[in-house]
Order: sequence, then C-alpha cells, then structure tokens
Amino acid sequence: MQGTRKDRKRGIGRYPGNRVPRDGLQAGVRLMSHYHGERRDAEIIQRTDGSLLVRTDAGEYRSLTAAAQAITGYATNGWAFWRLAD
Repeated sequence: MQGTRKDRKRGIGRYPGNRVPRDGLQAGVRLMSHYHGERRDAEIIQRTDGSLLVRTDAGEYRSLTAAAQAITGYATNGWAFWRLAD
C-alpha cells in the first residue's frame, strides 16, 4: 500500500522503499522521503529520558507525523510519508 489517493496526488508514497516498521522504531534508524522531487532525510534519536524524537533538517519532533507535517505544511500521515533509508 502506498498512502492514500490524496497523498499520491501530493507526491507522497510514490517512491519505493521499505515502510517504517511500527514495532521496530528505535534510536539510530535513518529515514527518507521524497517530497516535491526532493529527498528529505530524518533520523530517530533517543533523549536522555528515554523518549524517541525524529530529527530532520527542519528540527526535532515527537512523532513521524509531526515531522512530515513540518515538511509538507499540511496534515500528513507520517507512517506513509517516511521510508527506511538505504
């Protein structure tokens, strides 16, 4: 499955790659996405309190969805937006 029809129209989910495993999200995992023809990279980091954050060039976010929304500027399913990086 490659995101919703609306996501595909916006250019999300068109690029192949391994989806982010919902049960395997851990510190050090590198993610990528393509948005408007540009590659976007992210990394999962762990804070000192043990919580995980998504670090992108736009900042650090508490969820995949928040990081995706910061890049796109609108509500986006972060699980559909991000892929495991090569």
